[in-house]
Amino acid sequence: ERSFDLLKEAKIMPSRQSYHAILDACSKFADGRKAEKWLNLMAEAGFSSSATMNKSLILNSNVEDSVSLIESLSQNGSFKPDNYSYKHVILAYARSGKAETAEKWLSKAKDDSMPLDANCYNATLAAFGMCGEDKKAFEFLEKMRKANMKPNVMTYNSLLFQFAKSDCKKFDQLAVSKKW
Repeated sequence: ERSFDLLKEAKIMPSRQSYHAILDACSKFADGRKAEKWLNLMAEAGFSSSATMNKSLILNSNVEDSVSLIESLSQNGSFKPDNYSYKHVILAYARSGKAETAEKWLSKAKDDSMPLDANCYNATLAAFGMCGEDKKAFEFLEKMRKANMKPNVMTYNSLLFQFAKSDCKKFDQLAVSKKW
């Protein structure tokens, strides 16, 4: 906050990067209240957030606090989540071992008419893999295909990484049965 006072004293207008630096500090210290304050100030100054800032807030903070902040700011109109926001929430839930919640966020993104890409689906598939839910990971691969989302190298890397940590015979059985 002191840095913004210094900018004002020098009659220098803060830029989007100035706000992002403050938000990055808030996320590193997991201070959601200050982050919300600064996001509102940023919106009042006419700046929008970016995917980089969203990622920083979501991944460097408690996931539930970040989601609460996103929902609060979305409701008051000072923030509009994009597909990167959803992807990072999905990844944060995956890292915290909550694959089912990650999948719910993918559904929420669909319900909110987000233009989803393979990265959002890959993050959800990775969530099942990170949580050791091998069968569900393959089932989700089928859901991805049914949604006309073409699996890419990251999709298969997520599956390979998961199965490298687990039972290789199980991987072979699932891969052959699903005609990978």
